[in-house]
Amino acid sequence: MYYYLIRTNEGWVGIAGAGKKIAILEFPKPTREEAEALIIERSGVDSESASDFSGMADSIAAYFSGEKVDFDSPIDYGSAGEFDVSVWKAAREIPYGEVRSYAWVAERIGRPNSARAVGQALGRNPVPIIVPCHRVIRSNGDLGGFSYDLDWKRRLLEKESKSK
Repeated sequence: MYYYLIRTNEGWVGIAGAGKKIAILEFPKPTREEAEALIIERSGVDSESASDFSGMADSIAAYFSGEKVDFDSPIDYGSAGEFDVSVWKAAREIPYGEVRSYAWVAERIGRPNSARAVGQALGRNPVPIIVPCHRVIRSNGDLGGFSYDLDWKRRLLEKESKSK
């Protein structure tokens, strides 16, 4: 596994994975050093490599610049459970610039009474943006939660609605 750091207009983003499969994405940090320390801590690797992630780096930078990007990158789900993976795959089906409810995701995976568990699975999403968990909101239109904070969720949704 390797990591790679990407300079975006929002700060430095860290990603980690192997064989062109992304396993971890960390949200922008103000400095390269902060992003590097965090991605090393989360991934447990200390080798940087651009070769596995060059195309993804361009896409991530474009996304944070406000361009419409549909990520089709392969994901390394690691040891995640079957339920979490099914939730993340359903979230990837949500089109850019649109939102769906936790209940919609629950229905989509065939577990209609598991909206709360869907939210918990989305909270464990190791690759936000690639798995667009920010596009999942409450049925009443409220934002719900977001691992990085609701300000980020709001900003990402606004960014996507402007470049739809």
